[in-house]
Amino acid sequence: MRRYTTPTLELVVQGIDLTGYEVYVTLCQQGDEITTQVAPEDMAHGEDGTTITVDYTQEQTASLEEGRAKVQVNWLDGEGRRNATNIATVRVDGNLLGRTVGNG
Repeated sequence: MRRYTTPTLELVVQGIDLTGYEVYVTLCQQGDEITTQVAPEDMAHGEDGTTITVDYTQEQTASLEEGRAKVQVNWLDGEGRRNATNIATVRVDGNLLGRTVGNG
């Protein structure tokens, strides 16, 4: 993921079908967090588990610093029970054009 861009982060939660659940993806770095509720159309269940895609805005990626950010998926099942994945990391790269452009 690169600062000031509009990337799509693809995550695979292995071993579970999360379609139909209330799902959240959280990026966290130095105490700041970006939490996104995942739309049903942004999840697909397959052999490996559930693939989740999350789109980020230029403003959201601009709020991150170069280095590593933590990422985690949380979900609520139909009975209101909450679960979460292990915390993973994603790399955040810099951008020479350090501002938003176009529609942001």
